[in-house]
Amino acid sequence: MSSTVAIFIGLASMFIVLEYVQKLKFAKYQSSSVKLYLARAGVGTVLTFVLSATLYFLLSLSLEYFF
Repeated sequence: MSSTVAIFIGLASMFIVLEYVQKLKFAKYQSSSVKLYLARAGVGTVLTFVLSATLYFLLSLSLEYFF
């Protein structure tokens, strides 16, 4: 697959995870905005990598299977 598709998958994953992470309540970190930001960034980074890798893998399999 081309790098353009990989970039698109990465950006789409970031937007999906961004919406999800903003809705999460991190009650443990509410006292400090820096800790809250770092907790959200850490969770968001991991979820973005997992989601983009999964989508890329599934798209690769489907393209290989159908073409």
